[in-house]
Amino acid sequence: MIDDFSFEEKGGDVGTIHYSLALKEYRGVKSERVYMDTEIRKATLSNDTEARVDNRVRPETHTVVKGDSLWDIAAKYLGSGSMYMQIFELNRDIVQNPNLIYPGQVLMLPN
Repeated sequence: MIDDFSFEEKGGDVGTIHYSLALKEYRGVKSERVYMDTEIRKATLSNDTEARVDNRVRPETHTVVKGDSLWDIAAKYLGSGSMYMQIFELNRDIVQNPNLIYPGQVLMLPN
């Protein structure tokens, strides 16, 4: 690689140009291959692919706040907004219309 390049006219001779060139050495990157026992490798790979267990405690109730909808509540607690009917069916005594919920209502959540 060229690190520095310069030129100048020197001496009394017209058209005599002196060049200065500094080069930098390029070195390629070398990597080593590491071999691992196949039994250890299989055990390592099988441990990495196991699904994690969701051990979070899911609340049993939700108090409605301004801006809430059954769809949003279902998405938050059940993982999908399309499961809002489960919450509606469980709270039919409090909620008559799934499109109308009011702040302060305490809704039971399915397990």
